[in-house]
Amino acid sequence: PTKAPSTQKHDRTTIERFRLFFGSERRADSLTHRDAAAYEYERRRGGDLRPRAKTAKKMHYPVRSRSIVYDLRKLKAVLTWGVYAGVLDRNMLTGYKVADDGTPHRPVFTEPQYRALLKTVEAFPWQFGSLLVIAHETGHRLNAMLTLQWRDVDLTMGRITWRRENDKIGYEHV
Repeated sequence: PTKAPSTQKHDRTTIERFRLFFGSERRADSLTHRDAAAYEYERRRGGDLRPRAKTAKKMHYPVRSRSIVYDLRKLKAVLTWGVYAGVLDRNMLTGYKVADDGTPHRPVFTEPQYRALLKTVEAFPWQFGSLLVIAHETGHRLNAMLTLQWRDVDLTMGRITWRRENDKIGYEHV
């Protein structure tokens, strides 16, 4: 009940996904590491079929390890609850690790690339140049920059307040 509504919705979706994959009659104490590996394989193969565009057309989007870890963390938590509630003897998925697909590629502009971009900003609307400089100087994400308001910017002190509600990890800082 203390989770955000969106997290609760995600948890319900995840549980339903487990129910469809394992079967609604499947007993929790019969799950094995092999079942978790099969779920992981199928989740990678099946991907994420939620609509992402305004057209609401379903498309296949790859699912990376982090999503699968989050799913299986939910299942492990439910099994752990079952152990402490006295319904299960043990958590059958203890020790199971999701195969890592590596660190995601996060390209970074080199200084020469940044300088070359600065030379071309006149060809674009003025907002592009502003965002380019703010991104370079602060290292913040585009979404965080787009949610800035004038009250967040103090030109006399040369400071920007990054509000917690607009930060990916909820960290307010200046």
